Amino acid sequence: MLKKLSIAGTYDLLEIDQNNFKDCSSLKEIVFPKQCSYIRFGSFSFENCGFEILDIPYDAEIGQGAFESNDLLTNVLFSGKTDLKGYVFYNCPKLENVKFANGGSAEKNAFLNCSSLKNIDITDDVTFDSKAFDECTSLMTINSEPAFDSETGDFSSKYRDFILANFNGAQDVGFINQYVEANVKRIVNEVISDDMSDIQKAKALHDWLCDNTGYDHDSVDADRNHHDASVLMNDKTVCEGYASFYDLLLREAGAESYYVHSSDHAWNIINIDGHFFHSDTTWDDLTSSYKYFLKSDSEMKSEGGSHGSWNLLKPSSLHDYTRTSAPECKYSMGDVNTDGELNSADLVCISQYLHGRSGITKANRALADVCCDGETDVFDVVALRRKVINEVMSR
Repeated sequence: MLKKLSIAGTYDLLEIDQNNFKDCSSLKEIVFPKQCSYIRFGSFSFENCGFEILDIPYDAEIGQGAFESNDLLTNVLFSGKTDLKGYVFYNCPKLENVKFANGGSAEKNAFLNCSSLKNIDITDDVTFDSKAFDECTSLMTINSEPAFDSETGDFSSKYRDFILANFNGAQDVGFINQYVEANVKRIVNEVISDDMSDIQKAKALHDWLCDNTGYDHDSVDADRNHHDASVLMNDKTVCEGYASFYDLLLREAGAESYYVHSSDHAWNIINIDGHFFHSDTTWDDLTSSYKYFLKSDSEMKSEGGSHGSWNLLKPSSLHDYTRTSAPECKYSMGDVNTDGELNSADLVCISQYLHGRSGITKANRALADVCCDGETDVFDVVALRRKVINEVMSR
């Protein structure tokens, strides 16, 4: 049962082959040679070992997954310039502190799901892929200093440039989540008032998002456009950025909201006074309209393409759903008699309601607000008439 690995000799290049010590769960210590210029660790070379502290004293390249699933590892020190490939420390649940003493780099997912990681010590010449620390939900400090400034609601001025250069794309990183939550609260407090109805809240936040965000046509696949903070950290984003941030805004405002996606698109489903509706802020922004605001399942499916089908997705830990599937959006705005169709009967119901001669049930009154302005009035009758005509002409 191997507990200690001692490497003797002098090396210009020390190479440890891939998988060499994989699953040596009792291995807790490496004694490196007294003289060595460079170490290259092969992929998965020490996966699932028993290290508690790891100190690599020389310049090194560490291959994919080399120390993955080291369940007891708490501290790592890179004394030399060290370059990490992907998944090197993936799923090391007790890892708390990592120190880059002489620069280096880390590729995508190098520290994925290190949920206990609290601090990284860095030098000026270290660089990270923006997703190197995804799902490190406890990571709050850099060089043992807070990365987020709760007083300003922004990143620490000392590390702001570093964070924007190295974490713009990170999902579920502790200090990024702090930044997102603080700014979501700020925006909701600025935009929403206590007397607003559900539909007014949904529209006001829809408008804020469309007014303050543009679509990044030139870099659709860039990681910076696919995380919770993309709306805040960039001038532009793509559908995932719109939908994830809209979901957080709505939930902070007290509305029930969900993030849904198809194979190539993302949007939201919102509860408005007991009825669920689709809302696609991305396409509304692109078309400068409300064409995709508060739509039923049938209306979305009739669009086809990216809206032809969808599934519920929880993008990060900030999106706390108990549901496991997307809610059904049964009715279109204006379908006040809930018969599944928009026709003259709905026009009669709203007209009679406005004249006080007949009631629309309390549960269905939100469906009468066809203009989505928080009121039911003659303008809703006009808007519904247009929808009915369009419905007839489309058959």
